Amino acid sequence: MKSYKDEFLRWAEEKKVEIFDKLSDVMPDCKYDLKKGQTCTFRNYCFIDFPGYTIMGFCKSEYGSCVYLDYDCYWAPAHPKNILLDGTSDQQCNVEISCDKKYYILTINRVRCVLQCYYKDEYANISPIQDGLEAFEETLGNVRVDFIKHEITTEGKRTPKWVNFTRTIDIAVLKQALDTHIKTYTFDIDSKKISVFVPEVIHYFHNNTLTEKDIEEYAAKYTAQMKSYRDCDAWLGKELIQRLLAEERLMKNGEADSFKLKLHFDWYVTIKKEITGYTNYSVNAYCLDNAQSFNRRYDTLSKALLHCLNAFNENVVTTNKYKSIEDYLLQPNR
Repeated sequence: MKSYKDEFLRWAEEKKVEIFDKLSDVMPDCKYDLKKGQTCTFRNYCFIDFPGYTIMGFCKSEYGSCVYLDYDCYWAPAHPKNILLDGTSDQQCNVEISCDKKYYILTINRVRCVLQCYYKDEYANISPIQDGLEAFEETLGNVRVDFIKHEITTEGKRTPKWVNFTRTIDIAVLKQALDTHIKTYTFDIDSKKISVFVPEVIHYFHNNTLTEKDIEEYAAKYTAQMKSYRDCDAWLGKELIQRLLAEERLMKNGEADSFKLKLHFDWYVTIKKEITGYTNYSVNAYCLDNAQSFNRRYDTLSKALLHCLNAFNENVVTTNKYKSIEDYLLQPNR
């Protein structure tokens, strides 16, 4: 490979460009250091690798591109994030994990990603954080890493950048990093195994301050329970209400029906026939997006359903949307 060192030195002298010997001389806050004379691979924007280059020096740059390489475009400095040093872990799959309040941030081969979902030994969904410079056709949704099939798939545009990025991911290295750093909790709920990881729990209880003890004693299991409720495919609507009212006489004490209810947030609601001296039905409702719940008792099924339709309103100043079940059923497109 031809060396452009002499041309570079003449160019720097003519242009009066100040050349430094270490990256730390021009970028002191960088987590890693590079030095003049080191050999490396240049990884471009599309994650295509070009090996066999030598670092010739560094310059000060407000845009971050400050590494001069011994190649034909010697006057155009590269960004340090594109430099992979020979003989180091740079040229292997690197995964760093940090927790940013409610989310885990994975830095995979210097690309920052949000961990969207993680099921231990099954799969992980990650989403690269866009830097705002991408064109529309370069946008990308989730990257799904399947630990069972040992494959990586993407949502969104299959541009060279993201296709090549996924090829740099070592699934075994990523899994080991996740298993080491991310604590997950798995529970048997309604004959299904439901797993949640700590950021999911913190996100659900975002209005509460949780300690590690709180998470272990109740919050993780409660979050897993809410996760299982999201699988319910019955929604409260005209057809369901008519069926419940028609079958009310057949409902035995202790029996219950469950459904989801769309208010400002989605809710999971269970109406149970519980005959006491004063009431006949109980409602237990749980918000699926944050830690809210609602529990009341009613003397009739119609009143219980109507209260659900009126968003559990108990404020006398706020007018209910529906005055009766019949009022709701007579509305078009319900």
